[in-house]
Amino acid sequence: MSTDADREKLKRGYEMWAAGDPAAVEYFLDLVADDVDWKSLGDGRPGMEFSRTRKGKGEVLGYFQDIASKWKLVNYHVEAIVSEGDRHIVICDCAWKHSDTGKVVETPKIDTYRMKDGIITEFREYYDTAKTAEATI
Repeated sequence: MSTDADREKLKRGYEMWAAGDPAAVEYFLDLVADDVDWKSLGDGRPGMEFSRTRKGKGEVLGYFQDIASKWKLVNYHVEAIVSEGDRHIVICDCAWKHSDTGKVVETPKIDTYRMKDGIITEFREYYDTAKTAEATI
């Protein structure tokens, strides 16, 4: 699959996610490899349990379920998707509201992907973990 086709798949998923489309999770799950390597800068820290390392589709579903159990999306804006070969970088700004504290965290966010044959084999996310942890207390 071409870099452009992979980028378009990601763009569509992010459009769905930003619009709050409940089908976005299933859309992304359909794109991930059975043995996908899924990591977050938060690394499962207290208050950010959703961010623990995941391996495989089932665990990635758990990532989305864990986010939804404690966080409500306020807004999500993709500034750019930069692609080269099998690598894609999604540059975003987003805001989330924590369900227990009612606090909102606004943070820039960078997501990186590695894709093979149109399927996500690796995901990494980077965001302000200090602000995110603070919103949980």
